[in-house]
Amino acid sequence: MDIVTRNWCHEKDHPCSGYRVLIDRNWPEGESRESMLLDAWWSELGASDEVCRARLEKGADIEQLRQTYIDELNARRPDIIRYLENVPAEPLVLVSVVSSTGFKAAEILHEYLEGLLGDEENSGRFSSPPCYLADHKEWE
Repeated sequence: MDIVTRNWCHEKDHPCSGYRVLIDRNWPEGESRESMLLDAWWSELGASDEVCRARLEKGADIEQLRQTYIDELNARRPDIIRYLENVPAEPLVLVSVVSSTGFKAAEILHEYLEGLLGDEENSGRFSSPPCYLADHKEWE
């Protein structure tokens, strides 16, 4: 399963096609699922309110916030596996409206899913390796 990370839900004409999932905890104001071309909303996989508030503080320890978020994801691992099992055989596009310098939950979740898929692939659950595609210049 390929995974693509998009940091803005408003990129509707983006060349990334696939199963588009909003991963923010809060729904973006003034947007509909149809207008954002979403297939699902995995709100519980977004960073907690505590992490989101802390990332805005001056001098926030980004590495500590990252680890806290990873701990939150580990606690939700059974739900994450269930979500991944229901993704059709097309790229998984992680969509987020939250942009932050330093702490980027979408990128952390992407890395987490790649690791999880690697573990699950070794156990035979998923058939294809993830591929990080978000750094291509034409997509920025």
